[in-house]
Amino acid sequence: MVPTGRIRHHGVMQIEASSLFTTTTRTAKRFAFVFVVTTIAVVGSERFFWFWTPSIGQHFEGVAFYLIPVVVTLFVIDRFRVSNGWPLMLALPIYAYLTEGLLTPILYSGGPFVPFFPVWFAAWHGLLSIFVLVVSVRRWLLDGNWRALSIVSIGLGIFWGAWSSTLRLPENAGDEEMIADLGELVVLNPTAFARYAGTFTFILIAAHVLLSFLWPRSFTLGRRTRQLLGALVLLGVIGWTVVIPWALPMFVAYVWLQVWALRSHREAYEGPTLFEQLHGRFPFVRAAPLILVGVGATATYAALWELDPGEDILQVLMFGTIAAQTVVGGIVMFRSIRRARRASSALAKIAVEQAV
Repeated sequence: MVPTGRIRHHGVMQIEASSLFTTTTRTAKRFAFVFVVTTIAVVGSERFFWFWTPSIGQHFEGVAFYLIPVVVTLFVIDRFRVSNGWPLMLALPIYAYLTEGLLTPILYSGGPFVPFFPVWFAAWHGLLSIFVLVVSVRRWLLDGNWRALSIVSIGLGIFWGAWSSTLRLPENAGDEEMIADLGELVVLNPTAFARYAGTFTFILIAAHVLLSFLWPRSFTLGRRTRQLLGALVLLGVIGWTVVIPWALPMFVAYVWLQVWALRSHREAYEGPTLFEQLHGRFPFVRAAPLILVGVGATATYAALWELDPGEDILQVLMFGTIAAQTVVGGIVMFRSIRRARRASSALAKIAVEQAV
């Protein structure tokens, strides 16, 4: 006969082992989710830019650096009950500020509180990397919207190939600061660019397929994790402040503006969050139109290579792209903040009327 105490002890051990396994599995899945989202974001933030990295290993080194901006952004989305559409535009500038104000000091290089870089980076990092490549693509994959996915994939490819062609400008390929940071910037020939674009288009497709298994219903963080992230961000920005005195006040001011608007949104919104809206799986064949990203980029780059439009045209292309992104970024930021404040004011007005 087995003693009752031993049976109870064995049962407790089984429960503890099961609990540990569940916690470990949940943590691993959470990390995998963040890693995959960051992988997609880096494709937009770095690979779509001039930073040639044919090595997949070097690409994932970049992913390691981008983990903090992505984790903070995902937490903000969950914390303030952000949904798809205009509310999401309130959170995305924070990702841009962390990318260019924590990982690099470029956010502050325009001068004290000058909005050019914050607005441009909100468009490039926020709209392109997160809103389009992560959120919108996933939405279309879940909905089976082949038309939207195909059209946008072609557009992204054309943009990627056209922007990449501007590296041929002497002031870009010979930029001393970028060369000091990254080494020699090699202008790829069409064949090499085709391999480059094909590699990271495949990574983009594979990442979205993996997200089908990893997307959570929420993204909460423990108190200690939040404190650690906050300390890392603060120390990083303070480090830049030693060199650029206005870095910390500028970073705090721009982030505060978005948080202020996000609080207004949270007060007025009772619907599902972005995580709840995008939870689910899709047949993998739906990701096929994403191939058009690489095809469009390769065709555009090769066409501009053969046409050899000259420095004047490439400069117009480069500065025209920057100007368009800056205008779009500014409009989106202004309208998203105004919509959030209007919704909050309307809710407060209703509350007052009901109280009376």
